[in-house]
Amino acid sequence: MSRGKYILGPNNELQHLFDSSKRVEIESNNHVAGGGVMLLIDCSSSMMGKIRQAKDGAIGFAKKVLPTGAAVGVASFESAAELLVEPATDFQLINGAIEEISIGNSTNMAAGIVLGDRVLGELTPRTIVLVTDGQPDNKEITLEAADNARLRNIDIICIGVDGADQEFLRLIATVDDMAMHVKSANLQEALTASADILLLKGR
Repeated sequence: MSRGKYILGPNNELQHLFDSSKRVEIESNNHVAGGGVMLLIDCSSSMMGKIRQAKDGAIGFAKKVLPTGAAVGVASFESAAELLVEPATDFQLINGAIEEISIGNSTNMAAGIVLGDRVLGELTPRTIVLVTDGQPDNKEITLEAADNARLRNIDIICIGVDGADQEFLRLIATVDDMAMHVKSANLQEALTASADILLLKGR
C-alpha cells in the first residue's frame, strides 16, 4: 500500500488525496509472525504543543513492542489520514516515520481507523493504538469504521488527551479498560502503558 494521504470516498473506501478516482490496492502482509500494531496519531491543530509527547511516547512504544516479534506501523490523521510506514520490524524506519508527523487541520478519525484496518491486512494478532485530544469530524462514520475493524478481530486501544471525548473513545475501544484518559504531560507514559496491555495479551 502506498505511502501518502487518504480520505474516505462516498462508500467509505479509502481514496488517495491527490487522485480521488484511485482505489487503494491492499497487499497481503501476513508474513510477520508476531502480528502487527498500527500507531494512529491525531495531528490536528489542537495537538499543537502535545505532538512532541506523542512522538516520544510512540518511540518508546515501538522499543517495547518490537522485541516481542510484532511489527509496528505508523499513521497520522488530521483532515486526511497519512500512512507513514507499514508495519515493520526495523526500529530506525519506524523512528523516522514517527518524526515525520506534523500538525494539520481537523480530525478525520474515521479515515485514520479505516487506513489502520486496511494496512494491518491479515496480520494476526492485530491492534490499532489511537491517540487523540479531540472529537472526530464525523462520529457516526468513525463508529462504523471502529465497528468494522473490531469485526475483523482488530483490538483498538484509545488514549484520550486533555479535551478528548472519553465516553466516545470507550465506544471505539475494544473494552473499557482499553480506553485511557491522560493529561498531555503523561502522554508518553500512557503510550508505554498501552504497550504493556499488548504484552499482557500474550504478544
